[in-house]
Amino acid sequence: MGETGCGKTRLIKFMCDLSCPPGIKLRNMILAKVHGGTTEANLKKAVRDAIKTAKRNQDEHGAYISTVLFFDEANTTEAVGFIKKILCDRQIDGKPIPSGIGLGIIAACNPYRKHSDKMIHRLERAGLGYRVRASETEDTFGMLNATTIQGLTITYVSLEY
Repeated sequence: MGETGCGKTRLIKFMCDLSCPPGIKLRNMILAKVHGGTTEANLKKAVRDAIKTAKRNQDEHGAYISTVLFFDEANTTEAVGFIKKILCDRQIDGKPIPSGIGLGIIAACNPYRKHSDKMIHRLERAGLGYRVRASETEDTFGMLNATTIQGLTITYVSLEY
């Protein structure tokens, strides 16, 4: 958990890059941007794609290769309970997510607070925040307008067991 632009995604990317053997270029981080419109179907697709990628990475490069599925801003969707099932129960559709394929699943969330216009400007000047390499995000689950989300207040959805 941390403020927008504090480096959560970059840290995960750094760790994924670090885990790759020298000279091998592979896709071992799947970044899934979560938002208020993200559905269970979107999340299922991301998990299924990550499972395929993890298996392919190990088949092509060896069992020591790890792949990470990273749900960014996981607390912003009504489907947060489904994310809990993926992370904690390691299940999708009531079936276990395969183990032994080198797949790690991580989720990050941002604290609940509205940024002032001054803070938004400072984040953008520093190259952080709402417009950081959006085109590199592999799965946006639908695009939102950056000016729409700048002042957006994040709503937490409680987990129910």
